[in-house]
Amino acid sequence: MTPRSYGEYCALAQTLDVVGDRWALLVVRELFSGPQRFTDLQGRLPGIGTNQLATRLRELEREHLIAKRVLPPPAASTVYELTEEGHRLEPAVFALVQFGIPRLRTLAPVNTFRAAWAALALRARVGTGPPPARPWIWEIHVEDEVFHIAAGISASTTGPGRLPGADAVIDTDTITAFALVRGEIKVGQALADGVLRSSDGAACRAWAKHSDLLR
Repeated sequence: MTPRSYGEYCALAQTLDVVGDRWALLVVRELFSGPQRFTDLQGRLPGIGTNQLATRLRELEREHLIAKRVLPPPAASTVYELTEEGHRLEPAVFALVQFGIPRLRTLAPVNTFRAAWAALALRARVGTGPPPARPWIWEIHVEDEVFHIAAGISASTTGPGRLPGADAVIDTDTITAFALVRGEIKVGQALADGVLRSSDGAACRAWAKHSDLLR
């Protein structure tokens, strides 16, 4: 039992023993976008101290949720990435994001916001609508953040970066992405206004339906 352990034989308590400390899940959130250097994580987590970040990374590595890897030359940088065990947190994080979406109030001057967090909210919406009538692959760009969705009739997956064979490339900005998940703008209106762009209108509507964005 670790010094901060709840000491309870409960699956939730055991999980919180691992990722319940401040910043731990936000570190995991950032690694959903792919491998990151220490300095990348510092830049993506405004407010975290250097020692605090080092501690969280060390703890997550000890629990086998993340791993360090040295990139091949010429980069030769050390990066942190999620392990297979770390990726198993994805449904739980997406569920927490879903819970938090209605709590997103009007953006205040003190709030920090990033394209990656808007992309995460869109990824969390995947599969909340009905399954598609046919398989689709969508490539979604929220400014410089890119992720893909592979939607099948029985299951859907989403991950960072591109996936070959995309049926459509869909592009938007951070503010519009947040407005879509909050239900403040409809997909059709966003397309008409030019704040949401797609290489294929039918594919875009299929994505919106599968992600329950047609409210």
